[in-house]
Amino acid sequence: EAYLRLYQFHNAFKDTEIALKYDPNNLKAAFRKGKALCGLKHYKDATNILQKLYQRMKGNTSIKQILEHIEMLSYENKNGKYDYLRIVDEFYERSKIKKDNKGNDVWIYETGPRLDHAEFLNDNIKVDLVEGKGRGWIAKCDIPECTLLMVSKAFKVVFSNEAFGTMITNNKGACSCAEELTTCITRKLFEEPYYCPEVYQLYDGLNLSMDEKNKIIGKSTIHIEFIIRALLHNIFGLNYEKFNLNNEITGLGLWILPSFFNHACIDENTYSFHLGDLLIVRTNRPISKGEELVINYRDATFSYEERLSYLEYINVDCQCRMCKLERSESQEIKLRMAQLLKAYHESIYPKLSKSHRVELSHIKELENIIAELRNLRKEHPDLGFNTIKLSKTLAFAYLEIGNNKRALSILEEAYDLYKTVRVSEIRIIIFDIIMINSKLKLFEEAKKWFDIILKIVVEPIMELNISEENDI
Repeated sequence: EAYLRLYQFHNAFKDTEIALKYDPNNLKAAFRKGKALCGLKHYKDATNILQKLYQRMKGNTSIKQILEHIEMLSYENKNGKYDYLRIVDEFYERSKIKKDNKGNDVWIYETGPRLDHAEFLNDNIKVDLVEGKGRGWIAKCDIPECTLLMVSKAFKVVFSNEAFGTMITNNKGACSCAEELTTCITRKLFEEPYYCPEVYQLYDGLNLSMDEKNKIIGKSTIHIEFIIRALLHNIFGLNYEKFNLNNEITGLGLWILPSFFNHACIDENTYSFHLGDLLIVRTNRPISKGEELVINYRDATFSYEERLSYLEYINVDCQCRMCKLERSESQEIKLRMAQLLKAYHESIYPKLSKSHRVELSHIKELENIIAELRNLRKEHPDLGFNTIKLSKTLAFAYLEIGNNKRALSILEEAYDLYKTVRVSEIRIIIFDIIMINSKLKLFEEAKKWFDIILKIVVEPIMELNISEENDI
């Protein structure tokens, strides 16, 4: 029972095996064996044991409840079908925080937003060698858009309030959370060395031969250096900004299977998000057989310098279109871009955002800045310098002078330019388009854009097919 409470399922299983060897009719040991097998994700074996036990203890509500729960886990694991509305509600509920008598942020529920749901791996993907990258996820056949690829539970996750007593931003707490995560994982491997191969198989930047690597994996002994190196290259920062939580929740975690996804700053063909300690990955477009599946660790909202600094830190040499372009650009282009953005932030934006009377001369200045920024990368329009905020400012300047049609055309042009490269940022443009169309009583047009934002925001989570919904 103590091992079960500590989530040490291997150790719990071993103890129940010993107990049942000497006392095959030990009902408590059989019950705990079923729970241990469930924790080890052996759902069929757990079900068999507990069903036999339930036949002997008819009416036992504890056994009945755990059988129902295992049935749900088994269904999720086998079919990749989840009750997302229920899981989202569960996440919100378990994310609630209270103050203890020392003023620390503590979970209302003991384990916080660690969700008791099964993992899933799509049979149509595999880990294989990728030229120039090492290992990566590959499609074994054509895969449709919005297909669930995997649901992965964290091997271990540390929330910042657990490390510091309070929730803090990722930037401030990343280093200390990483130290706490390293300590927790080392302790987990020490207590249950069966998990060592899972961590040691990950990329660690040491460039060992396969023979050397296999020897380390086979021994299942504690190697602090390998643990630290594996975490250095594979941890994920928690990001729940898509969910309107009452409290900002931050932290770090290690997810084993998602760690095999390689990176691209743009043109990634998957969409991933955290839901509690679950990391969910779907395709964001149709995938061809043999195509590599990639995610981004740092997207195009970060500057080239910011992306490069992080990617070099984890030994990633990104060859995406954006990085290649930015590496090839002259200092003159970079300097001119900086000058134009400085002019916008320091001169144009203050005039257009604070003034009650929009001057046409200010609008013209902003139009010239946007045009020149786009011209600097005219051969790569979809990779152009980010003018989303500038376009938003320009559109609302036209709204102020009553030119609603021009405002809409500016926003729609920005959407067309950036809809595939800057998906996370383009949402603000879509919401503005919906607002203006509604203001103009163009409700059919507003509904069209509402369906677009619904597809972007909801479909990756809820498997909602907009076209099917509209046919009902």
